[in-house]
Amino acid sequence: MWTPQQRDAWILRAKSSKDVRQGMSSTFTFKKYPKQNTPAGPSVHEEKISAMTQMLSDIIYDSEDKPIFRKLPLHVYRSLVDKITDNPFLNFYYYFGYIHVMVKGSNAYAYLMSMEHFRKDFPFSDLDIVVAIDPKLERGVFENIRDQLKLVIFQVMSLHKKTIDHMFFFAQSNPAIRGIIMDDDDIECFKQAYQNATGHVKTIFNDKEMRNVASRYSFVITDCEDDEDHVVKIEVPHFEGCNKIPLHHTPVFCSYNNCIDTSTPEYKHHFDLFRIKLNNILVDQDKPPSTKPPRVKLTLSVGDDDTVRASFDYEFPKQKQQYTTYASDLVDISLLHYDDTELVKLWESKELWKITDPCTGIELYVPHINELTRDLKNMIYLYDCPDSKRDKRWRKYQIMKLVCDEYNKTLGNTGDQTM
Repeated sequence: MWTPQQRDAWILRAKSSKDVRQGMSSTFTFKKYPKQNTPAGPSVHEEKISAMTQMLSDIIYDSEDKPIFRKLPLHVYRSLVDKITDNPFLNFYYYFGYIHVMVKGSNAYAYLMSMEHFRKDFPFSDLDIVVAIDPKLERGVFENIRDQLKLVIFQVMSLHKKTIDHMFFFAQSNPAIRGIIMDDDDIECFKQAYQNATGHVKTIFNDKEMRNVASRYSFVITDCEDDEDHVVKIEVPHFEGCNKIPLHHTPVFCSYNNCIDTSTPEYKHHFDLFRIKLNNILVDQDKPPSTKPPRVKLTLSVGDDDTVRASFDYEFPKQKQQYTTYASDLVDISLLHYDDTELVKLWESKELWKITDPCTGIELYVPHINELTRDLKNMIYLYDCPDSKRDKRWRKYQIMKLVCDEYNKTLGNTGDQTM
């Protein structure tokens, strides 16, 4: 068990290392990346990763027989709000509206556009949670709230990973932890639904070899000291303030990135990104099972007449199937910084809508439809938009814009509030 001091010393060593290659402790590793090639950026496997994320989301949100599957990501939202309200300092600011916890992205659109006619255009995806603090607060108070929120998010992520590990990967799981989200029957149904979706008999949930291949350590991505051109990805035993919640080596892993700071003449995007991911295995059909040459075993013996006899035996190594891993997003949590342009815009919209998930009864907040439409437009024109997603986002924007205009006309609003 690592102490907080040992963990901090390990992170400091990784941040201050002059070596741009891989460093290693007894268990964990760190590796430097050029800033323009941060691991959180676009991936060469982006389309397959997106497909795996959508596959997982379809299992969770579109299972008519088991709507309880939705608790797998939505439990994070409810736990985050509960943790905030349990903290006297944060609860004061949350109660008086200085802290907002909301769902944005694909799932916010899906909840608002839940009519059957729009289901194909607005599917559910990974859960995007945004935590925003009132930018009109004094800077020192703002930063104090943000530091406290960061610790709370670490706790929620670590506990959620622990719960999923006990549900799916620990042979000696604690029944009290295992049943927090789903009971044993629901867990087995989820495993079967996952197996059906992947089309593989062996999966990370029922095969030890595949589980071990897919297992990852959780990590943080932060700036290097005295090296502004690089960031460093550091595997960690636990997150800050969570030394009693170890991050075990399983296919579920968490990450924290505090290096996302994108500036253009039009806007500044600056936030901390917290993620919970599930690493998936695909059998690579293009690669035949790996083979190694047979090992030759030589045995020498001496007979009664002092004659040396040699015998040979061949050992053929077992062929190993080639696997490819793809990490699908389960939950993203963004904690906005004081200088984030979107924070000011978000606060100017002034209104959040309460949504109750029909399958779990969990209450969520989403931004006003004007704000969501404006945000979708920014995803197309201001942020890096992959070509594979541009057409879908454009169609979503056109539909949202029409709905938004009709809504504003109904209320007698004037002017384009989404531009």
